[in-house]
Amino acid sequence: MQKRRLAEHLLKISLSILCFLIFGVTGIEAKAEGEVRIVREGNGGLERLEAVELPDECIKEWKESEAVQYTQNQASSSANEFLEYSSDYGYQDMAKRSNSEARQYAYQQLKILSKNFTVNGQNAVKKEFDQNTYAVAGTIDLSAYQLTSDEMIEIYFTFRHDNPQFFWLSNRIAFSSKSMTALTYDAYENGSVRQAALEEITQTAQTVYQSKITDSDSDYQKVLKIHDALIADIEYSADTSIPTAHSIAGAMTSSKSAVCEGYAKVMQVMMNQYGIMNIYITGTAGGGGHAWNMVRMNQGQYYWLDATWDDQLYEAAQHRYFLVGSQNFTDHTVDLSTGTGTEFLYELPQVSEENYAPGSEGDENGDIADQIAEMKVKIGSYDKENVKSSDKEDLEKLSSEIEELLAAVGLSENETAELNQIQEICEGLLARITEVGKKIIQFTETVDLYIEEKPENLEKTAVEQTLAEMEALHKTGNLTDDEILTLKTLKEKCEKLLDQYSAEKDFMPGDVNEDQSVDIKDLQLILRHVCEKIRLTDRQIMIGDVVKDGEVDLQDLRKELRYVCGKLETLD
Repeated sequence: MQKRRLAEHLLKISLSILCFLIFGVTGIEAKAEGEVRIVREGNGGLERLEAVELPDECIKEWKESEAVQYTQNQASSSANEFLEYSSDYGYQDMAKRSNSEARQYAYQQLKILSKNFTVNGQNAVKKEFDQNTYAVAGTIDLSAYQLTSDEMIEIYFTFRHDNPQFFWLSNRIAFSSKSMTALTYDAYENGSVRQAALEEITQTAQTVYQSKITDSDSDYQKVLKIHDALIADIEYSADTSIPTAHSIAGAMTSSKSAVCEGYAKVMQVMMNQYGIMNIYITGTAGGGGHAWNMVRMNQGQYYWLDATWDDQLYEAAQHRYFLVGSQNFTDHTVDLSTGTGTEFLYELPQVSEENYAPGSEGDENGDIADQIAEMKVKIGSYDKENVKSSDKEDLEKLSSEIEELLAAVGLSENETAELNQIQEICEGLLARITEVGKKIIQFTETVDLYIEEKPENLEKTAVEQTLAEMEALHKTGNLTDDEILTLKTLKEKCEKLLDQYSAEKDFMPGDVNEDQSVDIKDLQLILRHVCEKIRLTDRQIMIGDVVKDGEVDLQDLRKELRYVCGKLETLD
C-alpha cells in the first residue's frame, strides 16, 4: 500500500514538473493555453468576463488533488430551497445550438457541482498556473464529448446567467479539451464565509421579499412587490469593481448595494421562486454595459423590466421601466445571440410592443386586483409635499378611473376600502395643487400692490415676510417650471424694494456716479444706458431709478433732466 501511495505521489509531482517545464519555462506556442482570454470587457455595470484554457495534464492533476468532495449538506432547509430558484431558459436554448447534448450534460454537471460547493462548507482548493492563482470549486469530466473552447465558454456563462443563486461563481472559467473547472471569487473560497453568506441571503429573501407577498397575489402583484422591495432595500453601488456588486450577494447581504447585474439577478431569483417566467438580459443602455430582465405575464407575452433605472434618488420607486413594451424601451439595446464564444447570449422571444395592462383580457388572475395594484403604484409615485401642478391632468384621470371602478358590480368590501383610500389620497393631492396655484396668484397680486405703494408708503417687514413665504414655497420643490419662473420674478421685485429701503441712507437719488451731486454727468450715464451703449450696475440702476419702478428708462431720464434744469425741486 505504501509503495502504491508513493508511486501516485511521484506521478503527481512528475505531472506538475512536466506542466511547468513545457508551459512555464519554454513558453512554447502552447502558452496561449495559459493566457487569460477576455470574453467581455467590463463596461458600465457589467462585470468583465474571462476564460482560460489549460493543459489537460494540469487540470487532471488539479482534480486528483481537490479536497472538495460530495460531503454532508450543511445548509438549512430554507437555504437548500433557495438554491432551487434557478431559471432554465439558457438550458432550453442549448437544444438549438451545436453539440446540444454535450452542452446540456455539462450544464447539468455544473449545477450538481455548484449546489454541492455552496452547501458543503469546505474551502476551495488554491491552484497556480502561469503566475495566475485559481480558487477551484470543482471540476467536471467532459472527456466523453468533443466540445470546442467557444462552446465551453458559452456553456459556463449561460449557466451563470440562469443560476443567480450561486453567488460565489467567478467571472472566470477555466477549462481544457476534456474538462471544465468552476472557480470561486476569493471572497468566498472559505467554506464558513460562503455558508454564512448563503444563510444571510436566504434570510433577506424571506424578510424583505417573501414577507410582502401573499398566496392571493396575482403574478403582476408579486412582480410589483419584488420590484418595489428591491428598490427600497438597496442603493446603487458606486464601485463597480466589487465582485459582489454584480451578484445577489451585494443586494441580499449587509452591504445592501449592487450595480445593474445585482438588481437584475435579485429580480430573477425572486421571480423564479414564484414560478414567474423571466429571462436575465445583458446589453447596453445609457452609453455602457447594462443588465435587466424580461418577464412573461399570464397572457403569454413578454415585457421589459429594468429595476435599476427605476431606482431614482428623488422617488421611492418609479415604474417607467416596469413591464413595458418595446415601443417604450428604445433606450436599451440587447446583446445578440449570433456568433459564438464571446457572443453567448441566448436567443430571445418576441416582446410585446405595448406596455403590460393589469387586468387585460387573457390574464387569468389579473382583473380588479391588478387594476387596484396599478392604481396604488400610480398614487404611490406622488409625494404630497412635492406634487406638481403639471400632475393635475394625470391625477384627475386617475380619480375618474377610481370612480368608474367603484361603480363596478361585485367589488369586495376590502377592494372598496382600498379604492376609497386611493381616492382620498388623490383628492388630497389635487387640493394641494389648487392650494399652490392660489398661493402663486396671491403672491403676484401682493407684489403688484407693493410696487404701486412704493417703499415710502409700505412697511418694510411686510415685504420681508412675503419674500420669506415665497422662499419657503420654492424650497418645497413642488412647482412647475413656469411657477418657478414666476416666483423668481416676484422675488427679484421684492429684493429691489428692499434694496431701496437700505439704500435711502447711503446714496443720493439720481447721483448715478456717486460724486455727491446730480448733474449732467449723471444724465449722460442714464442716457447711454437707455440707448444701450452701456449697462449700469445693479447699484447704479437702484440710484438712477428715480421714478421707483425697478428700471432705469426714459421716465427716469426725463425726471432727472427736469431736476437738473431746475424744473423740479427734488427727485424724491
